Amino acid sequence: MLERQIRAFNPWPLARTTLDGIDYRIHQARSQPDNTAAAPGTIMISDGGSLQVQTGEGTLEVLTLQRPGGKALDTGAFLNGHPIRSGSVFTLSGDRHAER
Repeated sequence: MLERQIRAFNPWPLARTTLDGIDYRIHQARSQPDNTAAAPGTIMISDGGSLQVQTGEGTLEVLTLQRPGGKALDTGAFLNGHPIRSGSVFTLSGDRHAER
């Protein structure tokens, strides 16, 4: 379901999530079936160019994301400049429609 929502929100208003007070925009992602018992939003894998996040229905592999003021990058390039630790937790952003 999240994968479809991300596609539906691209190019506007874009799917968003927050980590450590930073609002990230997710441009592309794909669902992966998984039976991990981690809480939704937990970053399961963040290395080797892969960013996988636990959801309520499996895992979401983030393919393209963006920081505020930056451009959208594929996950490998993004993680080279902005490492994200496995075990960190994405949370819901505030008002998703505030910026147009």
